[in-house]
Amino acid sequence: MNKHPEMVSGTGGFCTELLKHTKGTLIGKIGAEGVYCVGIKGKGFGIAVKIENGSMDVLPPVVMHILDELGCLDSEMKLNLNNFASKTNINDIKTVVGEYRPVFHLTAAA
Repeated sequence: MNKHPEMVSGTGGFCTELLKHTKGTLIGKIGAEGVYCVGIKGKGFGIAVKIENGSMDVLPPVVMHILDELGCLDSEMKLNLNNFASKTNINDIKTVVGEYRPVFHLTAAA
């Protein structure tokens, strides 16, 4: 997967770019109906994200935000993956009506 990330999900997609730009530290794969999982090498944990309504559009910004808050992305990685940190929301007549951008923060479990 790390040697040939384009074999995971083609060229230019989030899975491929995450593998390509994280120096072998992360392996991410999209699932069905708003699921994304990431294996984080050397940290002893991974993450799984499920978007309740099944939206695939918001997954990259949410996953990027979580990885950033967990300290899994250095400045070079963030720069290379910046176009996945938010997503423009465009309606059916191609008008920009907003932006998908995470506004939550992670907290430690009690």
